[in-house]
Parts: sequence; structure tokens; C-alpha cells
Amino acid sequence: MKRMWLSVGLIAAVVLISAGALLMLTNIKNDFDSRFDSLYLLVERGDNAASASAAKELTEYWMYKHHILCRIVRHTQLDQITLAVARFEPLAIYGENGELAAEITRCKLLLEDIWDSEMPTFTNIF
Repeated sequence: MKRMWLSVGLIAAVVLISAGALLMLTNIKNDFDSRFDSLYLLVERGDNAASASAAKELTEYWMYKHHILCRIVRHTQLDQITLAVARFEPLAIYGENGELAAEITRCKLLLEDIWDSEMPTFTNIF
């Protein structure tokens, strides 16, 4: 009987930890979606100084959150976003608005793909 309760406890712990990780990933995704959108709006306006400043903030914030995400997401996907985010500030400084907008969109799509691959759906499990 003790083994059954131990098993139930372990299953409950796995479910709670998985749900917490998914909730954390969802919150981070939503946060970065809004940050990417606000940077994209600055790029569309053509304000290079404001875009560079916002890009620098976003890069620093990404590096902070990257350490959290490394614990629950595959590193190869996160590395692609890190490489793209590292390009934001130089692209904004030198006025490469088209390429910066493309990199922002790429990051949004990569983050959406990461989130989608972590969802507990039938296609992701089997």
C-alpha cells in the first residue's frame, strides 16, 4: 500500500512541476511577444536611437530569462533566438530597419515554435 501512495505522490509531483514549467514558459512567451511588438513599432517609425536603446534592454532581459529557460527548453532552439537577439542593437544603430524587423519576426516565430512544441498535445507526445 505504501508503494501505491509513493507512486501517486511521484505522479502528482511530475504533473505539478510540468504544469508550473508550462505556465512559466507561457508567461515568458507572452512577455517577449509584447516586447518584440513594441520594438517592432519603434523600428517601423524609423527612430534608430530609440530602437537601439530598446534593443539593448531587450537583449539584457533575454539573457536574464535565457538562464531560466535553459532549465526547461532545448538549448538548440534557445541558441537561435540568442543569436538573433544579439544582432538587434547593432542593426538598430546602423539603421538596418528591414533586417531588424525580419530578425524580430524570426524571434517571435521561434519562441512560438518552442512554446508549441512544449504543449502537452497528442502530436507532441506521440
